[in-house]
Amino acid sequence: MLDNSYSITYDAATVTMTKVKEGDYSSTYFGTNANDKLTLEVKHTIPARGGSNESHLVRLDVEHYDGSGVYLRSSSAWSVIKTLDAPQVDSSVDFTTEALHGFIGSGTVLAQIIARES
Repeated sequence: MLDNSYSITYDAATVTMTKVKEGDYSSTYFGTNANDKLTLEVKHTIPARGGSNESHLVRLDVEHYDGSGVYLRSSSAWSVIKTLDAPQVDSSVDFTTEALHGFIGSGTVLAQIIARES
């Protein structure tokens, strides 16, 4: 089971994400900073014993507001981890996820992807 709260860094500020909902292989966390509302979701699709097509979703949604509290826009980032055609092997999924996150990172490649480069 995941913890009841986590600290994440968003726009160079620490935001405490507190669990507000749990059940059916999922959890939802909520936090705020000066002008934003952040929602973090973790969800799992678990096959029957010995089955395949297991997936794990981590999603961060951020609602942006101006200094007066007027809604401006939302942004969202998702990471989906999925195993097909056989039962999940944790180490394989770990290597795949670490490689992708290492590639995207928070530097040049991420900036290029956001700038619509491919």
